[in-house]
Amino acid sequence: MDLTKRQILGVGITTNSKTEILAFVTDYLQKKSAKPLTIFTPNPEQLALAHKNNAFKNLLNSADIAIPDGFGLKLAVGKLTIIKGRELMVDLFVLANDLGLRVYILGSTKEVNDKVIEKVHMFYPKAKIRGWWGPKLDDKGNAASETDEHNDFHTRLHIDKFNPDILLVGFGAPKQEFWVANLIETTRVSRKIPIIMVVGGALDTFSGIKKAPPKLFESLGLEWLWRLIQEPWRLGRQLRLIKYFLLVIKEKFVS
Repeated sequence: MDLTKRQILGVGITTNSKTEILAFVTDYLQKKSAKPLTIFTPNPEQLALAHKNNAFKNLLNSADIAIPDGFGLKLAVGKLTIIKGRELMVDLFVLANDLGLRVYILGSTKEVNDKVIEKVHMFYPKAKIRGWWGPKLDDKGNAASETDEHNDFHTRLHIDKFNPDILLVGFGAPKQEFWVANLIETTRVSRKIPIIMVVGGALDTFSGIKKAPPKLFESLGLEWLWRLIQEPWRLGRQLRLIKYFLLVIKEKFVS
């Protein structure tokens, strides 16, 4: 089965269904390829950022799978089926449970990381899981301090020793995408990992530390408002949504 992509603001977005993507991931695991399959989760906010940040745009386009993680993407492609990163992450936990896979979760805080591991043990007992909250990073995915460089080095050693089938990276965009690209380019660790997915804040909601949006907010495409209510500091970032909508309108009706 082949995966297909559709361009939105210069970024290739995977248009396959979630069922097809999971079948592709399962098949990829069985092939034991020499390179990891990367799964990124572009949303309108990220596409607006990528419009002015070519390095980030190139990273998004380098992903093997770029799921449409945001209702606003339907403005650009009306028939696009939205796939939430947090839902695909849970599907990977289910897959890991079914196949007895090893999963490493990286990012967020110690409290969140510990709770995610606890829940996976509870609900997906056949999955083997380890985790770490990892270093603080700058917007280019580099360690933010000398202490974080030390943390990053030992994080990679820990991942290497655990030898996961699936690595879930939750540093938030664009840090997590840059970090994954660096892992793949500079270390042998990544060559042993079949699946690498960035998960943003999905670890926070899965842990229960933060509440997922109510179904009403999801159906109305108002997840951005739910996040803003919980995290008012996101206001500046949410302004990218306005830019995204203007860019899409320009691309569809002006260009």
